Amino acid sequence: MKKFILYTFKIILITIIVFIGFVTLFADGKTDPYYLNVTSPKANSLILGSSRGARGLMPSIFNQSILGQENRMQNFAFTMVYSPYGPNYLKAIKEKLRKTSTHGLFILEVSPIVLSTDIENVNDAQKEFVEQDTFIGNLKSYTAKPNLEYIVRFYNEPFFKIFTNKFFNKEVTLHPDGWLHINVPLDEKSIQQRTSERVNFYNQQFAKNKFSPLRFQFLKETIEYLSQYGQVYLVRLPVANEIHLLESEYMPDFDQKMTQLSSQYHIDYFNFTDHASNYKTVDGDHLAIEDAHLVSSQILKNIDQRLTLKD
Repeated sequence: MKKFILYTFKIILITIIVFIGFVTLFADGKTDPYYLNVTSPKANSLILGSSRGARGLMPSIFNQSILGQENRMQNFAFTMVYSPYGPNYLKAIKEKLRKTSTHGLFILEVSPIVLSTDIENVNDAQKEFVEQDTFIGNLKSYTAKPNLEYIVRFYNEPFFKIFTNKFFNKEVTLHPDGWLHINVPLDEKSIQQRTSERVNFYNQQFAKNKFSPLRFQFLKETIEYLSQYGQVYLVRLPVANEIHLLESEYMPDFDQKMTQLSSQYHIDYFNFTDHASNYKTVDGDHLAIEDAHLVSSQILKNIDQRLTLKD
């Protein structure tokens, strides 16, 4: 019996060691759209928001310009499901932030969907924050490398996919700075088809959702918290006209809310929807690579202008 227990213990120990080695060797930016972002180091500057921010805002633009090594930026945006503004996302943000500087830069991507809820009672916090059952707000560490807790508890595919994705996943690439590249066909027919699908998706979402005062309050708390460590900016990214019209019908006072919020906290709100036709999306919702570069560069230019005026 003693030999059996010892043998079992050895097998378990070897299995754990092999598993740790497997994850260490093969888990990377191809694993899924999130893993690398919960293993990267803490950062003094952050991009936050949904997948629009994850795919449309490039930390490299800011890191190469106004941010020194000390305040390097990480894109810590995920999706409208995982990272709408709320207590869980704020908890993760607090864990990811290094907090060693008061000169950080924080770009908060905002849109109606990340301030929405689909429950009847908009003040029921227990039901409101559906992301509380995901990795957002639940991980003990957002910097562990390898992040075994994420892989064991929250990785949604069979473990062998970690290996196959590393070598054969040509669609998803999460860069070390958190910028997410989804490689899709860019011919006009494919873009139109994906745009139509996104329009249908938002039609369904807006039919059942409503503005969430609780999420709006947590957006305020996020701004208040981050303002201790640097300058906060609100950004609304450009989308296809069809989606912008849906958002305007769903929440016609959204821009007014953001303008009032920016005035309340003495921060800037950059709204790109008025010039959306200047930018190309891959699906009506997410910017193409070149246009993510353009928007990020324009935000940098706007920030530079604001900083010059303050000086």
